[in-house]
Amino acid sequence: MTTTANLLKLELKRTYAVSRERLFAAWTEPDQLVKWFGCHNSKGVSAKVEPQLGGAYHITIDRPDMGQITLCGEIRTIEPPAKLVFTFVWTGNADMESMPPTLVTVNFREVEGGSELELVHSEVPAQELCDGFKEGWTDSFDRLQGFVA
Repeated sequence: MTTTANLLKLELKRTYAVSRERLFAAWTEPDQLVKWFGCHNSKGVSAKVEPQLGGAYHITIDRPDMGQITLCGEIRTIEPPAKLVFTFVWTGNADMESMPPTLVTVNFREVEGGSELELVHSEVPAQELCDGFKEGWTDSFDRLQGFVA
């Protein structure tokens, strides 16, 4: 995690034994996204994605500790199958709705034996949020591993 102008940035990498095209599809196709996105204790409810520049997305998950919450935002960059950038905003929970929008950049790189996924979650205003995002993304990466295997 790094700090820029009082905002934090989380960086995570994971290697998967699948093509970057397979990973990119898992991030941009609603029927796939709903099956793996979220913390270990959450369940995907619905997903809508407009995979184009300026397109909107909405992912609703059900968490035992929060009920149904929705992540939504706008796609800022889409370069299949190499890069995806989107804003990140939670709705459906008063505590989470008070967070300002953040920015997520996902790079998909070919590596020997598969693909590397690099995620940078930036413009995070507090360490507590950064820690929560790290836990959530780590769980999502684990679930994605099981989904694409």
